Amino acid sequence: MSLFPRSAVPAPGPADGLRTHAGTLRRHAERLRGATAGLTWEGSQADAVRVQVAALAARCESAASGLALAAAQLADHDHDHRHGHGRGHRHGHGRGHRHP
Repeated sequence: MSLFPRSAVPAPGPADGLRTHAGTLRRHAERLRGATAGLTWEGSQADAVRVQVAALAARCESAASGLALAAAQLADHDHDHRHGHGRGHRHGHGRGHRHP
């Protein structure tokens, strides 16, 4: 008997954390774009700020895409290991097989 009862909801895994961070970065990108869309400031300095903010929003989107891809790969990897498709089995390299 455990002192700590089991939770009915499983703890989030690493892939879930990556997805959460990706979503946060996408929301930051949206807010950055929204902030420049409402900017009434004119002139070359305003244009420079818009360019810099657009570049930052693009970097946020790029990072979010990378995190989402990593989450998908991690989830696929975890799924394979939970269902007996661990390293080697997928490619026909089970235990006991040696390669020169």
